Amino acid sequence: MGTPDPAPRPPRLDEIDRRILALLQDDARLSNAAVAREVGLTPPATMERTRRLEDAGLIRGYHADLDPEPLGHGMAVILLIRLDHHGRESVHAFRDAIAGVDQVAECHYLTGTADFLLKVRVADVNGYRRLLEEQISGLPGLAHVESAVVLETFKDDRRVPVGGDDRRSTGDAG
Repeated sequence: MGTPDPAPRPPRLDEIDRRILALLQDDARLSNAAVAREVGLTPPATMERTRRLEDAGLIRGYHADLDPEPLGHGMAVILLIRLDHHGRESVHAFRDAIAGVDQVAECHYLTGTADFLLKVRVADVNGYRRLLEEQISGLPGLAHVESAVVLETFKDDRRVPVGGDDRRSTGDAG
């Protein structure tokens, strides 16, 4: 297999790059002209910077934030998964299998007592039972599943701080 290539070094970001990232993170539908106006550059210069940020992998994509309830996925469940073996093959087999389960919104590989944390979206308790019986319980290497139904979500923010001082604002100092 060989050793993996080292991760590419992220580009050096100046204040304009950070402002572009913050603007697009808050509203990915902003036109290039609108972003250019906000950062004080010409549209071609702004587009060049945005493409550089995309090429560097800092901007991974543009997404719509959908409401799961009317789409039939209004119940979220958090699962803590333990595997029966922790070798590379077992971990990779589990990760490969979980990638094919559409209801899994998030999958995190952990340290501690659980090996993986999953966030799944289903319609209701019966939907969760079916998912557990038909897909989760058959995953390779599964030793234990602990689940918790999400009663209410108070914060669900995928934004990443882009400022040097971790401020999320797009220009306010306070």
